[in-house]
Amino acid sequence: MSRVKKWKLWFSITLPSLFVMLSQSLMKDRTELNTMPLWVVQLIVFFLTASAAILIVDWIFTFASVRRFFGNSYNVEGFWIIRTEFKEEANDNLLYKLGILRLMYVGSELRLKAVTTRLDNYHKRLLVHSEVAFVSDNPEKAYYLNYFSYPIQGQDMHHGLAFAEFSFPDTDTMHMQGKILLETEGKLRTQTASKISHRNVRRLRKKLGRPDWMIKVLENNGDVELALAPTNNSSE
Repeated sequence: MSRVKKWKLWFSITLPSLFVMLSQSLMKDRTELNTMPLWVVQLIVFFLTASAAILIVDWIFTFASVRRFFGNSYNVEGFWIIRTEFKEEANDNLLYKLGILRLMYVGSELRLKAVTTRLDNYHKRLLVHSEVAFVSDNPEKAYYLNYFSYPIQGQDMHHGLAFAEFSFPDTDTMHMQGKILLETEGKLRTQTASKISHRNVRRLRKKLGRPDWMIKVLENNGDVELALAPTNNSSE
């Protein structure tokens, strides 16, 4: 279970308990509610306050800034520049091109979703969506598992598996190293990734817009600063 999910679980237990205790305390001397038995009123209040608290927790954790705060330095959610090592025989496989992996939590259950953006030979976006993505972390290690499907022109959808280990250095940049296995190859290939800081993602989005900033970074071989550099539009 990821650190963000652990924090949400803690709030989902603690906040409803506090709401119920507060409501029971406020009703303790409300003897004027004599139209129905007190235990019935207390039961209704219990369900209403507990449900309200759970809805509040769900709503709070829909904000990425909240998830970043509780994930702290272990927060894997965000954008990653991912590279795959390959030899010449795999040069025409689009899945091995430089990509931007986005890891994000979706839904009230905080299900992890992974989407990788790459450019094809015509500089059009190729998206690979995960079927199942999972992250487990602890104070020392964090692991990533991704089962995904990918298209091949003129063929049915194929499947692949990627797994990796995250490192949490003292610097601002997180790294990931792992392997990828494609159904059509049956070979393990090494993948490495570095996380784009949230600050740089905001700068890229502000300057280049969504989702054009990813195309610009990929066109510059993953160099974020080069993608952010001023362009010379002056003409002679």
